[in-house]
Amino acid sequence: MGADNGRFLVATFCDDIRQEIGKKVSLMGCYHGALMVPSLPTVLLRFCAFVSVYTPIDRPFAALELRIMHDSMVVESVEVSPDLFLPSVDVSDDSSAYMVIHTAIGFAPFSIEEPSSIYVVANTETEGEELISQRLRILSTPSN
Repeated sequence: MGADNGRFLVATFCDDIRQEIGKKVSLMGCYHGALMVPSLPTVLLRFCAFVSVYTPIDRPFAALELRIMHDSMVVESVEVSPDLFLPSVDVSDDSSAYMVIHTAIGFAPFSIEEPSSIYVVANTETEGEELISQRLRILSTPSN
């Protein structure tokens, strides 16, 4: 659920997330579509997700929990602080229809036993509401 009520989330998976000077965030080694590893099983020493959760301005979040899922297993779970539910700037003059909450989640090590996928699920204050990101497939490089 989520697309019919204007809420959605986007996850970018990467090797590292760095906080830069001037409140900038750098995503290092971003993956698109698939993460290819030389062989399975393997362990990634560090793996990250940069998660952006969108909600209409007139429907702010009252609660938000994010779960990083590796197939059906929870890898990491984060309760988002209610302090982030308030706009960081005055949105009365903003032409945007959405509030966005950005969260960086890092976890290590990340063990991968077989071809699989990783994605993010968000649960909100609304009973049964789940926002689900796109999946990143994890595959081994074909041997020649």
